[in-house]
Amino acid sequence: MTRRAEIKKSGTLTPREYIWGEIRKLKKFTLNDILDKAPKHYRLNIQKARHYLRGWERAGYLSSVFDVPVSGKKPPKIYTLEKDTGVNPPRVDINGNEYKKGMVREQMWRTMRMVGSFTAAQLAANATTDDVVITETTAKKFIHSLYQAGYLRLVKPGHKEYGTAEYQLKPAAWTGNKPPLVSHMNVVFDQNTNKVVWPKDEDIESEY
Repeated sequence: MTRRAEIKKSGTLTPREYIWGEIRKLKKFTLNDILDKAPKHYRLNIQKARHYLRGWERAGYLSSVFDVPVSGKKPPKIYTLEKDTGVNPPRVDINGNEYKKGMVREQMWRTMRMVGSFTAAQLAANATTDDVVITETTAKKFIHSLYQAGYLRLVKPGHKEYGTAEYQLKPAAWTGNKPPLVSHMNVVFDQNTNKVVWPKDEDIESEY
């Protein structure tokens, strides 16, 4: 028996995730159907919502037609969900082109949970797909940031004679499906808990 896809995404939602969740519930909708019920903390407006809808429509996830005009007013556009990707909204830009930058982190983050211990080369190889290629250098940078932030434990130190360092994701460090974000200043932000986890004053090791 085929398992039904989840309708609701758990954890704190981004505006993009909220809009996609509403689309999946409504199936057929107008822009106002999304905006009128949106909680204020999402700070959604017409421009932001149209940005997502336009990208998803151009990528084929939505279709649209104009409603019948009433009293000479411009009719609203009625959207229909054509391709349901599940709780995770499609990552596309306003032109419908797939946005792959975030997918690199997502694939490494999920791979860390699946493979047990890993080196940077192993992480890059296991997380690479036909669509997204991850280099060893990219994997090293991500590993370094997450190790500093306390997500990883060092299984085997690197040695020029005995091989490269091996790491493992701490079981308690898996806070959810969203990968930690790393800024160019090496600030690590956990998207699942909405907290900055590095740098901070207390020793993060004590939390795990």
